[in-house]
Amino acid sequence: MEQNVIYIPLVLSVIGLVYMFIRASWVKKQASGSERMQEISKAIKEGALAFLNAEYRLLLIFVIVASVALFGISIAVDTTSWMIVPAFVFGAFFSALAGNIGMRIATDANARTAEAAKTSLPKLFKFLLVVERLWDLELQVLQFWVDFIIYVLGWTIYRSRRFILQ
Repeated sequence: MEQNVIYIPLVLSVIGLVYMFIRASWVKKQASGSERMQEISKAIKEGALAFLNAEYRLLLIFVIVASVALFGISIAVDTTSWMIVPAFVFGAFFSALAGNIGMRIATDANARTAEAAKTSLPKLFKFLLVVERLWDLELQVLQFWVDFIIYVLGWTIYRSRRFILQ
């Protein structure tokens, strides 16, 4: 049973992803306002994603340079492992993914939020709570996957080193 405990968070994260996709589809089904609101929302989304693409190009350069530096440090310092490099790369990738998903959720919700505010305050608060929970859940699930991947990689390497030493 103790060996299977690691799968509980994995299953819960998959359930969280399913819930996230269900709620995201609910957000997209909400009224998105007038044509003008939709045009503005589309322009905001295009601009936000263009900004993220430019930012990701710079982030890629930083990740490559930092990975090389971290690998150099892992060789020079006996108490570190080369595993810091894939851990750093996984963290950077999932951080960028979280930013992209979060930006898409936010830009999909902006005109819908304004439309909900036009109808009633309770509808607005319900909508905002769903969007906020969606964004939080997305960050937590992605953080779990980063931690899980790093744990599995680290444990696999630890076990292989222990086997080699025996």
